[in-house]
Amino acid sequence: VHQGLVRLTDFAEDMKSAGLRPTSRVIHQDVEGANDLVASNLRIEPGATVYRLDRLRLGDGEPLAFDRTWLPVFFGQLLDGRDLAFETIYHVLEVDYKIPMVSGRFRIEAVNAAADISQQLGVPWGRALLMIERTTVTEADRCVYYQQRFYRSDRVAYEVELQRSKGSGLAGG
Repeated sequence: VHQGLVRLTDFAEDMKSAGLRPTSRVIHQDVEGANDLVASNLRIEPGATVYRLDRLRLGDGEPLAFDRTWLPVFFGQLLDGRDLAFETIYHVLEVDYKIPMVSGRFRIEAVNAAADISQQLGVPWGRALLMIERTTVTEADRCVYYQQRFYRSDRVAYEVELQRSKGSGLAGG
């Protein structure tokens, strides 16, 4: 799966553009206290109650990614009773509640698979994964969620096409 980094998309959109059928398995869905990292990314107080959702993400039935997502309770409660094996957070919030996802911040780094994540993805413990930290915001710069997505590095790659600005070369070079 080759993905671009040119617009804000959800997992289902990424898989469909790659020609794969997206599905998910909900592994964990509950409320908990926000640790410092989650609180900082959601711009809330540490210890504040957040909604946590863990999903194994599949393309054509094969494990591709593992998501751990934290949402402020306001947004998390809107997901109660939804079939998050087939619906995405973006779809539920944008279509059913008319809450637009206007921007996001991605940070990509290589990490070694922790035991719980390697087990979910079916890879050896310590295997290199692509971890994408995603923070998505809605209007008025309100954080909708903070997510850590762990992609199998043997199945997913990112591609970016860059343009050089005119006049950026050195004169006489």
